[in-house]
Formats: sequence, structure tokens, C-alpha cells
Amino acid sequence: MPVLMVMNMVKEKRFLAVLEALSKGNGFGENYGACTLPEDLDDFDRANGEELDGAEFALHSGEGVVINFKTLYYYLKILCDKYVKNHIEQAGIVDGLLVDFSNRFL
Repeated sequence: MPVLMVMNMVKEKRFLAVLEALSKGNGFGENYGACTLPEDLDDFDRANGEELDGAEFALHSGEGVVINFKTLYYYLKILCDKYVKNHIEQAGIVDGLLVDFSNRFL
């Protein structure tokens, strides 16, 4: 549930920026939730035993879930297909960012 809620918070005008951040290994935050990737953890987090094996989606209410990168790719592909239907001129950019994500995490 938190995955869908956080991903649905991403406005269409920010979609490419969020996809680019994910493809580079960075998470993102929205109004009421966030996605954290392992590279987002700083030295303090790691020193205190925090580890992340996947992508954590959390709502500000405290509800959260960690999913593996294969599952995240599945959701991203669905969202990208939906985005490209309305922005066919950006299909090449979207495909390239998905490939970057795949090469980094899968």
C-alpha cells in the first residue's frame, strides 16, 4: 500500500525527475511519503546498524514497507507505460532511464 500511495503522489511534471533520481540510485520525497534507497543512507545511519536491502516506501504516518528492486522495477514499468501514453515524445528518455535503473539494480 505505501508503494502505490507514494508513487501516486508524484505529479506528472515531476515524473521524469523522480525516474532519473531512481535510475541514479537516489530516493525521493513527496508531500506525505518518501522512497529511500540504500545509497540514501549516510554514515550515521550505517554506523547505527541501519541497512536497506531494497527500496523503502514510507508514509509520514509511520506506515512503511521495503520491496526488492525487481518489484520496484515492475511498478516503475507500469507507471512509465502510463506516462509515455501521454508523452510519446519522451519515450526514448523514459526507456533510457528504465535501462539505467535495470543496469544498476537488476
